[in-house]
Amino acid sequence: LSVAVIVSLLLVSVFTYYLGHNKVEQQFSEITVKVPNGSQLDLVLPDGTKVRLNSGSQLRYSQGYGIVDRKLVFSGEGYFKVHHNRKFPFLIETKGLALKDIGTEFNIRNYADDNYINVNLFHGSVEIHNKIHPSIPVLMSPGECLILDKRNGKIQKGECGVDMDSAFMMNDLNFIDMDMSDIAKQLTRSYGVDIEVANKVQHRRFYGFFNRKDDSLNEILKVISSTGLVRYTQRQ
Repeated sequence: LSVAVIVSLLLVSVFTYYLGHNKVEQQFSEITVKVPNGSQLDLVLPDGTKVRLNSGSQLRYSQGYGIVDRKLVFSGEGYFKVHHNRKFPFLIETKGLALKDIGTEFNIRNYADDNYINVNLFHGSVEIHNKIHPSIPVLMSPGECLILDKRNGKIQKGECGVDMDSAFMMNDLNFIDMDMSDIAKQLTRSYGVDIEVANKVQHRRFYGFFNRKDDSLNEILKVISSTGLVRYTQRQ
């Protein structure tokens, strides 16, 4: 009888703990950070983690961040320098992928209209969880990059070709055999200017490298139009 009473008391205690824990979590409000097109934002999270968000990005987390967990819901592009916390691993939830680590430095890109998710790791280590085709987590080491195809869930991992400074600044515009429709989306986000692409030229491809701090939008459009692929006009 005494054993049964002890077991019963333990079960009640555990149940009470989780009930109280869930009640505390529900009391926290959600914080949303949005970055307008054409701009970037630097912020420091409550745990000391440093984040730089690129244009058109969005970040959500609970007021309980650092108290009950360290979970972020993210879309867009960001550079993260994660503060070490042994108790609460750092977790990013983004469409198609979850990234988990303890303390590290990396860049991640996953806009809603992108077909691919890109992760570049510079320090520490991270676990990548494929949410499209769940399987054993993929472990990344410093100097590696990972690409996940959101259309089929396939993952490719290899040596990173991006230097840390470029990944932090997030100003490079690399159009590698890219459709004009996708180029227009990137230019719209980067410069905060709406760009429309005629149907007949949406799938024409262009190859070029630019930097939004060094190259103006007009300069980029002039280079693209000089190839004869497209012509452009500006509305007043």
